[in-house]
Amino acid sequence: MEPVDLAVEEALRGGAEQAEALTMEAHSLTLTAERWELKKASASTVKGLAVRVYSRRRLATAYTSSLDPSSVSEAAKRAVKQLKASLEDESLEGFPQPSTYPRVDGLWDEETAQLSLEDAARLVEEALKASRIDDRLASINASLTLHRRKITLANSLGIEASFKDTWARADVEASAKEADNYASGYQPKWTRSIKELSLTEASIQAAQEALEGLKAKKVKTQELPLILTGLALHMVVSSIATALDAELILHGRSFLTGRLGESVASPFITLVDDATAPGEVKSRPFDAEGTPSRRVALIEDGVLKSLLHYHYTSRKMKAEPTGHAARNGGYSYVGRVGIAPTNLILEPRGSGGVEKLASEAGRAL
Repeated sequence: MEPVDLAVEEALRGGAEQAEALTMEAHSLTLTAERWELKKASASTVKGLAVRVYSRRRLATAYTSSLDPSSVSEAAKRAVKQLKASLEDESLEGFPQPSTYPRVDGLWDEETAQLSLEDAARLVEEALKASRIDDRLASINASLTLHRRKITLANSLGIEASFKDTWARADVEASAKEADNYASGYQPKWTRSIKELSLTEASIQAAQEALEGLKAKKVKTQELPLILTGLALHMVVSSIATALDAELILHGRSFLTGRLGESVASPFITLVDDATAPGEVKSRPFDAEGTPSRRVALIEDGVLKSLLHYHYTSRKMKAEPTGHAARNGGYSYVGRVGIAPTNLILEPRGSGGVEKLASEAGRAL
């Protein structure tokens, strides 16, 4: 019997009206380089199970880092026992019902899952060598992580689902020095496969960014058009997505509280969250409660169209489920279930890249 099925069965036997269990099995390989030298390599395996139980408007959770039958059974019993200490919530209505899940392509890459330590080290060393493009560079620091995992979820209402995925992530930091000037560059890359990652390209880009930073000059205080790219744009879009968390809206903790259906941005702005986008790092067929993933238009032509929901908020606010339940931002077996965005897409208007935008803006920052 699968650990999730055992946990659900044990919880129901103990008196829970409904039960849900999730297992995560993950393996990571991480290599770290400092000042152009490979310094450290480590591998880790994490396994665990979370079980949630529901009875009479109460909810309780328990965890275990072991998937052996005795540990799983004990976790289910602890969850049921904790129900007595849980507070009643009239809006609690149990767990999601079974649904049909979308096909999401590009989640698994066999080469990434099986890449050896030796081959990963070779990729890092090649990237470090390629980044030596100028004598003004003071250092290059880099990390490469290869990750594979399997997620399995079941509940007593009939959900039985699982998926497996891989990803590769590189973070490269560069520093440059010329006379008394110092500058830095940073390039993060996160993809589903090692082939897509191009660690060498990321290293060269970080080095070039640091070198360009040496040309930076102070400017007078003035009003200018602001062009956001890369990490800066990501931070702005992510902060907007955080404000669309339906749980924050319920508690009045978002600046977008009460704005659903209203114009909240320029009519040129359309923001989408798409957990079904093929090959994207946050894509998946279902969320951390088993609700199907789908494409959600959050802001359309400047109008706030939808919030990010998990099962509880969608029922309480009588809204369509969006499939954004997350455990510690993803599928961790520890921590409470909350809400997190997936693949945020700021849909483009017009054509051309940053260069064209800059030329149209004229003098800009």
